[in-house]
Formats: sequence, C-alpha cells, structure tokens
Amino acid sequence: MFDRGRSSAAGDVVVYAFDRADGRPPRFGLVVGKKWGDAVSRNRIRRLLRESFRTARPGLPAGIDFLLLPRGKLGRRRMQDVREMLVRAATGAARRLAAESPPR
Repeated sequence: MFDRGRSSAAGDVVVYAFDRADGRPPRFGLVVGKKWGDAVSRNRIRRLLRESFRTARPGLPAGIDFLLLPRGKLGRRRMQDVREMLVRAATGAARRLAAESPPR
C-alpha cells in the first residue's frame, strides 16, 4: 500500500499521500504501533495527530487521503508543534503526489 502513495516527513511526523481524485475534503488514517509504548502513550499520540489534522484540514488539498505515522518523540510535543509538522509534511507529500500524477 505504501508504494502507491508519496511520502514526506517534517520533524516527528511522516505523511503518505494517496490520490482519491474526487475533490472531497481530505481524510486521514493513523498508524501507531505497539513500539510507541503502552496504550496511554499510543492514545496520546493518536489524539495529538487527530486534533492536529482536524484543525489543519481546511488548509490541506482536497481529494487526497493522508496516512500519518509518528516518529521520534512525538508524544512529548505540544499540539501546536505537531500541527505545524503535520501541515509541512502533508503539503510536501501532496506536492510530490501532484508532480508524479499524470494530468487529467
């Protein structure tokens, strides 16, 4: 699945972008495995990524699915920092996807 998308990383967030080509608002999925600690730690990371995406969603390109993966010390970051990293990584992945997609 990962080979169909284009990735970009910013700080402690890696984002894969997948083209839906339907023009609807962007969607996201999360991958937070057990290597990120106990359930409390993993849920904090999920909450940070979920809320960051929710607040950044209006500024992200439509018609794209984003897959969000944490790395590093994401669980210790502030929500504002996570949001900035997510926006940078998501726009970078969307740009790479648009550059490699054939025109419609």
